[in-house]
Amino acid sequence: MKTEIKSLTGLRGVAATLVMVDHYAAIDFSYPFPLDLLPHMYLAVDMFMVLSGFILAMTYEDRLTTVSAPGYWNFLLRRIARLYPIYALTTVVCFVLCRMGWLTFLNPDTSYGALLANLLAIQTWVWPGSSLNGPGWSISTEWFANLVFPLLMPLMLRRSLALVTAISGLAFVTLIISALMFGQLFDVPSSGAVNIISGPQALGRCVTEFLIGMYCWRLRSRVPAMRALADHRVQFALLLALAVLMQFTELDTVFVAVCCLLLIGLSFESSGFSAALRSAPLVYLGRISYSLYLIHITLLPLRDELGGLFRRHDVPAAWTWAVLSTAAVAIMLATFSWRYLERPSRSHLRSVLRPEFAGGSR
Repeated sequence: MKTEIKSLTGLRGVAATLVMVDHYAAIDFSYPFPLDLLPHMYLAVDMFMVLSGFILAMTYEDRLTTVSAPGYWNFLLRRIARLYPIYALTTVVCFVLCRMGWLTFLNPDTSYGALLANLLAIQTWVWPGSSLNGPGWSISTEWFANLVFPLLMPLMLRRSLALVTAISGLAFVTLIISALMFGQLFDVPSSGAVNIISGPQALGRCVTEFLIGMYCWRLRSRVPAMRALADHRVQFALLLALAVLMQFTELDTVFVAVCCLLLIGLSFESSGFSAALRSAPLVYLGRISYSLYLIHITLLPLRDELGGLFRRHDVPAAWTWAVLSTAAVAIMLATFSWRYLERPSRSHLRSVLRPEFAGGSR
C-alpha cells in the first residue's frame, strides 16, 4: 500500500505557495501576463479537492473495502487529527483579529454563533459567508467530503468501472451546472467560474471534485492506458492547456478536467516534471502546505504594517518586499506548526488506534 506520491506532495506545496502569494500581493486581472494568472489561483482549491479524493482513495482502498462502524470512526479520528488542530488554532486567531478590526479579508460574520459554526467546521454548510479564516471555507467542505468518504469507497473502488464512470460523469455535469448557475469571481463577470466559496453551492463544487478525484485513482490504478499520461510530452501539453485555460474563467470546469489528467500522469513519477516536483524543497513545501494554507491569512496585518514601514523609509519596491517578507514569516510559522502541532497530534492518535488503521501518513 502506497501512502505518498512525492510529486503530488510537491505539487500541493507549489499550489499553496501560489495561493499565499496571490493573497499577499493583491494583484488583479488588469496586470499583464504572467501576473494576471495569480488572481486565478482560486483554482488551486479545485486541484486540492481532486487531489484529496485521489490520495485518500489510494491510501484507504485496502482498509475501507466495506462499510463498518469501526472503520468509519477510525478514519474520522485520523482526519480530525490531521485537519483540526491547526484549523481550530487559526480560526480562533482570526476571530480575535477580525473582532479587533485588524483582519478584514472577506469581512466574515464575527458573532459567537459564527465562531461555533467555524470551530465545528460546518460554517460553509449552515452559516454562509462566515469563514473567519478565509481559506477555512474549503476545510469545511473537505470535512463534509470526509464524512461521506468511507461510504463512497466500496462504490467507487469495488463496483463496475462502467457504473463508476457514469457516477463520476454525473458529478462533473453537476459541477458544470453549478458553475453556470452560481459561478462568481468577485466583481469580474464570469458566469461559468467555479469560484463559489459559500453555502450549499460551495459544497457542490468541492464534494463533486473530491468524488472525481476518487475516480481518477480508480482509473490510474486499474486502467493500463492511463500510463500514456506519464509521457513528458503529454504533460507539457496539459500544462500549456492549463495556462491557457486560466485566462478564461468561463472555462474553469474544463481546467478541472485537464487538471485531473495531469494529476494522473504525474502520479506515475516517471517524467522530468514529476522529478522536479519530487525535489526536496518542493516536497518540504508540500509537507507544510496545510499549515501554510491556513496560517498565511493571519499575517495579512503584518504585510500591511511592513508595506507602510518600507514606504516610509523609501525602500525600493516596498510592496514586493513586504509580500516576500510576510511570506517568509508564514513559511517559518508553517514549519513550526507542522513539526510541533500537526505531526505530534497524528502520532498521538496513531498510538491509540487499532493496528490495521494505524499506518499511513495521510
